[in-house]
Amino acid sequence: MVVAGLETILDVMEPSGLIEWLEKEFYRSLLSFQNMYEGQCALIFWLPGGQKRVEYKADGIFYWTCSGPYHGEQIPLSSCLWNGAASDAKIIAKGLGIHDVKDKGCIGIYHPRIS
Repeated sequence: MVVAGLETILDVMEPSGLIEWLEKEFYRSLLSFQNMYEGQCALIFWLPGGQKRVEYKADGIFYWTCSGPYHGEQIPLSSCLWNGAASDAKIIAKGLGIHDVKDKGCIGIYHPRIS
């Protein structure tokens, strides 16, 4: 299942409120989706500007750089989406040798499970 529109929400909500919403409300929806399909279906978030706005940092977390009224502020996206298992997130690449989300061959990030 492909989900569009998340990028807009990431840009218009105030960062601390966004983090709280993602961790409390959105995360419950992710778990519900996983339970409904018994982990046998992928949930893909379409973020068209993602490659320019996602940054992987030394703490093992993927951060989203906000735009609009909160331009430049970052939220710990993978922590919000995948709770305590955020450091297990992986890059989806077009080929071998792609190790950074900023590489042109990187087409996304995924998580093998939601905890």
